Amino acid sequence: MICLLKASEEGNTTQINFMVENDLIKLLLDTLMLKNETKLILNALEILSNLLSAADEIMENEGGPNLYLLRLEKEGGIKMLESLLSHMEDKVVKKASEIVEEFIENKTK
Repeated sequence: MICLLKASEEGNTTQINFMVENDLIKLLLDTLMLKNETKLILNALEILSNLLSAADEIMENEGGPNLYLLRLEKEGGIKMLESLLSHMEDKVVKKASEIVEEFIENKTK
């Protein structure tokens, strides 16, 4: 997971797109379902945030929608993120809330 985090932080557009095209978002969503694995969940949320941020940059440069956000929605990830808002760990709630506010609520207004 640490390698994926590093790649999502420092990878270029081609590398990040390769990871997303090879089901990284689905892997991250599967990780979010591990209720008692707070550190893994936090890493998955950070990677997801990095991916959505990278897609926003692509969107600004090339136009069009945030394709990673659309993929997240298609995979049921928005509902999953919203369910994390009632997680038992405050750090998970905080990070999930940041993602929902920055990438989901702000895009639907």
